[in-house]
Amino acid sequence: TIAPWTTANPIFMHLVSKEDSEVMDAVDQCKATGYEAVILSFGSHCNMEDTSAINVTKWKKLADYAHRNGIFIGSYSLFSSRHISDEDDVIDPVTGKPGGAFFGYAPCYGSRWGLAYLDKLKYFIHQTGFDLFENDGPYPGDVCASTAHPGHKGLDDSQWRQMELQKSLYHWCNENGVYVNAPDWYFMD
Repeated sequence: TIAPWTTANPIFMHLVSKEDSEVMDAVDQCKATGYEAVILSFGSHCNMEDTSAINVTKWKKLADYAHRNGIFIGSYSLFSSRHISDEDDVIDPVTGKPGGAFFGYAPCYGSRWGLAYLDKLKYFIHQTGFDLFENDGPYPGDVCASTAHPGHKGLDDSQWRQMELQKSLYHWCNENGVYVNAPDWYFMD
């Protein structure tokens, strides 16, 4: 009743791929062994932030291949634990500088980069037909002292606004039939 997704999880395989042929091989293996889905894991050659026509077309073809074989497909996307730019990273309220996020450096979801990231993921998923999404961060929702980011006013609303942005992506995924592999408390929200 409280957590209905616990009975709806697909049986999925994490794949670290470097070439398209490895994705097709994994789809074939999933079909042969009863797995339901492939998630392109951390370190794979799938970049969902690349919304160029060439990249989207390539991944649409691979998604179509998976779907023809009755397999769901999706990808991992790293949000936290990376430095984007001084303008787009969370600003430490103590130092007034980038860094100091929960896992060191992290972009702010309310920054221009963060808002564009959200739009790029939706576009990529929609255009390719991906069925799964695995996100890494922001955990647990970093605070940001920037007053220049368009997605929040300042420190006091930064954590809340970033979590709302992340949840809006998860709600969008749910509304569009995309399975989200993320910690339970995001679903509880």
